[in-house]
Amino acid sequence: MTISGNLSASGFICEPEKRALFATDSYFLDGCELFSDTDETWRFAFTHALLLLKPDAVATRALLPAIEWTSQAGFEIAAAARIRLNRNTVRAMWHYQFNCATPQRRRLAEFIGSASDSLVLLMRHQQLLSNASIPATLLLSERKGPSDPSRRTPGQLRSHLGDRSFLINLVHASDEPADLLRELCILFNAHDRIKLVRNALLGTDQRNTATALAKGLYDDVPRRDLEFEPAAHRLASEVEEYARNAGPGLRSRLQTGLGRALRQPSAWGPLIELIWQQNLPVDEWDLTVVGCASLPMTLDQHAPLLASVSRTKWLEAFTAVAACPQHM
Repeated sequence: MTISGNLSASGFICEPEKRALFATDSYFLDGCELFSDTDETWRFAFTHALLLLKPDAVATRALLPAIEWTSQAGFEIAAAARIRLNRNTVRAMWHYQFNCATPQRRRLAEFIGSASDSLVLLMRHQQLLSNASIPATLLLSERKGPSDPSRRTPGQLRSHLGDRSFLINLVHASDEPADLLRELCILFNAHDRIKLVRNALLGTDQRNTATALAKGLYDDVPRRDLEFEPAAHRLASEVEEYARNAGPGLRSRLQTGLGRALRQPSAWGPLIELIWQQNLPVDEWDLTVVGCASLPMTLDQHAPLLASVSRTKWLEAFTAVAACPQHM
């Protein structure tokens, strides 16, 4: 039987288009090899979920509130690890969404993802041991909340941690079981992911480990507010200082761009582009916060290669499979 056939039968993936793409995705194929038995792989991927607390969560001191929220939401922390993303891991994680992202969004996302170490939580939900209508990944993804702050609702993790912007959204969660397997293989090499999974299968709650890792990150990474108005104020001061010492041509362009930005916050975009073009030594977090609020994020002529998975789509596709005793 082909890989795509196994996926269809075992319920890793909801949509046929996604099954076709993942059938040739080397990260996902590696994830399918975590266990020698397909049912064992399915059982692990169905009952566990991955939450990535990104550098913006570290900087805003959202790690400990997120850990507390997971307990309130009914999740146990099965394993935890501190990792460092880079440009390539950021691109791989969001490969199927970046086709409709602007170059500016990709650049900003790369900085946010690699600005410091991140915290990975591998979690399980006790209700799934007796009620397996949807996987842990989808349950967590729903409760995490969408990237768009205007679509979030009270009680969702992103709303709980504080609404900022489309990109400065603090956390990422795998959509469905296949994404969990794929993302484990993006974030961790073979040795480290096997170690993480083995720790998760011990069945203990690793909340104390996660808390210790979070406190270590707080010690190592300076706190930042990541709010638009203070970031814009600090960035304006840096641009003014640089303009005073620049040549006449660049000085004029910086002063003109800054004047427009100060009159209308949405007009920061061209000045951000000029700062990048000239490689000005400004604070990167302030530049990113202002850029996220003023630069274009989406290429309207394109749609993401893969859309988010909804509870309705999952139940329509896999209710019968999820209820099958041989998979529990």
